[in-house]
Amino acid sequence: PNDARAADVADAIPLLANDGSRAAACMVLANIRDQEGRLDEAIERARDSVRYRAASAPGAEGGEIGRLAVLLARTGAADEPRHLIARARWLVTEDSDGIVHGYLTAYEAQVAQLIGDRDAAERGLREARDILDRAGAPDDRRERHPGSPARCGRRGRGARASRAGRCAPARHRAGGARGRLGARPG
Repeated sequence: PNDARAADVADAIPLLANDGSRAAACMVLANIRDQEGRLDEAIERARDSVRYRAASAPGAEGGEIGRLAVLLARTGAADEPRHLIARARWLVTEDSDGIVHGYLTAYEAQVAQLIGDRDAAERGLREARDILDRAGAPDDRRERHPGSPARCGRRGRGARASRAGRCAPARHRAGGARGRLGARPG
């Protein structure tokens, strides 16, 4: 089922009317590839998403950069994910859209967890939940979003939180790409 869905999304990308739509479709495809365990392809599509978002709305690509940083951290890299988070933080300030700020904070916490800084990860997930609560992010959006502290924070310890850098068990991730187009940051 994911292969057919991924093929549909990949075929649609060049046909979409604008770079903002292409950015969203690339991130959907990145999330599908991530679910399938095809991390290299997920990273490629996330990079495409950053590029399209930057072209459509310069300075608005912070959320996409955060997701890319998490994917890269899952490969064992530490420097590039940290650099990307710093770049995204520069783009997404506390004065930015609260939901984007909350998800970026969650991405930053996930990167911290993946590179071994559990204390920073736990603090970041608590902060992300607080930001998203203040921003009024709907619970259903939080449950579907790959950077959501609702998926990660309540499971902040143990195998579920640390398994390959994924925060939710596979049963929560399967099929989660459906509807992510509207649930992605940025």
